[in-house]
Amino acid sequence: MKKLIPSALSTINFFEKINKLAFVLFILLISGCSKDKTTIKTPKNKLEQPESVTQQKHLNISRQFSQGEVHYIQHCSDCHGWQGRGNGQAAHYLGIAIPSLDSKMITSLSDNILIDKLLYGDPIKFNARDSKFLNQQAEINNLLNFLKKIPDTDWKTVTQGQQIYDSLCVSCHGLYGRGDGHLSTTFPTPIPDLSKAISQSKSDNAIYQIIAKGKNAMPGSENVLTKDKINKVVHYVKTLSPGYESYDRVCSNCHGKTGHPQENFLDQENIEAEFAELNIPVFNAAYFNSQSDQQLRKKIQHMLLSDQLSMPHFDGILNTEQIKQILDYLKNL
Repeated sequence: MKKLIPSALSTINFFEKINKLAFVLFILLISGCSKDKTTIKTPKNKLEQPESVTQQKHLNISRQFSQGEVHYIQHCSDCHGWQGRGNGQAAHYLGIAIPSLDSKMITSLSDNILIDKLLYGDPIKFNARDSKFLNQQAEINNLLNFLKKIPDTDWKTVTQGQQIYDSLCVSCHGLYGRGDGHLSTTFPTPIPDLSKAISQSKSDNAIYQIIAKGKNAMPGSENVLTKDKINKVVHYVKTLSPGYESYDRVCSNCHGKTGHPQENFLDQENIEAEFAELNIPVFNAAYFNSQSDQQLRKKIQHMLLSDQLSMPHFDGILNTEQIKQILDYLKNL
């Protein structure tokens, strides 16, 4: 290691060499400037400007915003990016692929159709779910299996366990236990997927011992967590599954984390009237006893098909002429 770290003396010698070299270059420069300028010949037919001047002139070319560009930046660029490439800031935070608005895409539909869709028609939708959910039938089965467990789950204990998991375990094991936390790549071997059947088949005690004592690169937690807290983490880990992940991503915003929609509307005024209007069922034993698996599968399928992000309408925000200006801007990108 000592050979890799330069000593203070060698560092000083290095700077002395640099200073000497700079001095020599300075002398050469002075001597060059003192020569007769007539010795420097420039071809009369090819007077080239320095690259920096050319670049400067290019940068100084003034350009005015078009009306279409201004409207586009104000209303569309957050998702689609300044030049319609689908790389806006919202796309980054949503973690989804936003369609690119290249000229080929824009000219594939007539202006009248695009204007009608943007102002009044059905929203232009695109699927917001991860590619791993593309097998819809498997996702329906996973969701159905998880939904039936909701009434018998001790959600108070699970929620407390999740809070501990999120503070201590999520960096390695990931949000849904799939071993994809942001520190997972620092380990020499993959972190086990806690949502898979092989992990879920472990007994509560086996999971408890792993959390308490540690295993392989995973440190034990018995010196920083009480037995009660470790047991709560065990309860949360036992809920992890592809069905739980799908429910949390797709369903919980309306149906609640525990299958009770009211928990999502507690901050709203006139909760009783709003909740009655929404008519969202509570996922309790009575509900599942009243529904056959076939009925539940159809409802799950309908929900998955409607799980899409919608581009907002602009009726009342933009008029026809302004949308035409946006389309003209996109066609000329």
